[in-house]
Amino acid sequence: MTPKEAERAFHRLDLDFGAYTKIGIVQNPFRRMADLYDSLCLHDPIWRLKQRAGLEVPDFATWLHSGQPFSRRVLSGLQPRWHRLGAISTERWASGRIDAFVRAEFAQEDLRQAFRQMGIIPAVGFGGHQKQHRFAEMLRYDRNTMAIIHQRFAKDLRLYSGLTSELDMAA
Repeated sequence: MTPKEAERAFHRLDLDFGAYTKIGIVQNPFRRMADLYDSLCLHDPIWRLKQRAGLEVPDFATWLHSGQPFSRRVLSGLQPRWHRLGAISTERWASGRIDAFVRAEFAQEDLRQAFRQMGIIPAVGFGGHQKQHRFAEMLRYDRNTMAIIHQRFAKDLRLYSGLTSELDMAA
């Protein structure tokens, strides 16, 4: 559910959306776009049909350069939510409705900090662990594709400022 959809649902229930602290989770856009591309290769019916017919699907760089994952095509409403929402920036997704962001890769520490700011001391730890870094996904990026990510996901990347990016660690 997008924050905009959540706000509408709150209003239908006659609840004050603004009275709640809204926390969103963001994934590093370099990993997110690689994961989205992999999911498209595995699950997109058109891509799978092309692959079965022996036709090529775009490689990662071509797909990213095309801008197709970011466009609003006529039939985009028929696509699964993960496909439609996976490539939009946190800024566009949140539309100013989120109070705090939790980085998926650092969820445990970020959630603790967000709860502390609300005056809540969690009684339990937060489970879940982000999957390990996949070196092969970093090899997909070159100077041009990195520039695209930096341009389209500037705010997402600012959430990671001060940290060494996975690309820098891989280099």
